[in-house]
Amino acid sequence: KSTGPLQGVRNFVEHLKENKYISSNTFNNVCNPIRARHAELQYEGAPGRVGARTEVIKKGKELGGGNELAAEIGSYYGLRDQEVNRLGKSKGELIKQDSESGEWYIDFSKKVQVEGKKYKTVPRSVWIDTPLAKKLKSYLEGGGTFHTSTLNKALSKQFETSEIFKDLRKRLESRAIDLTDREKFLMKWMHGHGVQRLGRGYEGLELGELLKTQKAIREKMGYKEFGRPPEIVASKKTLKT
Repeated sequence: KSTGPLQGVRNFVEHLKENKYISSNTFNNVCNPIRARHAELQYEGAPGRVGARTEVIKKGKELGGGNELAAEIGSYYGLRDQEVNRLGKSKGELIKQDSESGEWYIDFSKKVQVEGKKYKTVPRSVWIDTPLAKKLKSYLEGGGTFHTSTLNKALSKQFETSEIFKDLRKRLESRAIDLTDREKFLMKWMHGHGVQRLGRGYEGLELGELLKTQKAIREKMGYKEFGRPPEIVASKKTLKT
């Protein structure tokens, strides 16, 4: 998504104001929504490569083992590649079940250093569905491991990038069309980027309630479905996500 056209409009409006063709009030009325949309585009980032989620899931199943689990975590839950890799060597210790709600989650509540670099993510607990949680825990506790580099390498020629995993979260977020603004804010927090704290209305929730809220947002997004929602596609053919 480019912010260039917006900046061009803003420059023109500033020209009109400086030359006294429009008043300050008119300038602000025009520029305020432009500033807001510019910030939104900066926040959203690039949309990612179409088909990334579909192909990663397909390749994960083809390669099997931990690769299938890594593919599901990235494609369905929008975790950063470095988080998937952290989970892949955790021996299952990060997969937990809340005793009150019975919901399962990945415990990323503690900040960590990764190979001396800044860990670009938000400390949080991320809801995951029960079948996947149990598969992950069993596999990892049994000595299994996984790393996104295997899938990245396997799909590098097809997508002409060595880091296709970085596109999964972006493509998943294209399914957020039915979410309210508040739900989108929480979704960003769930995905570990751009939002450093819980949004208004979520701060005081107990872990179990927060996990149920995350689950409801995932289901509203159709997080295991592929293709853009009908509301976006309209009469066009559904695109892969």
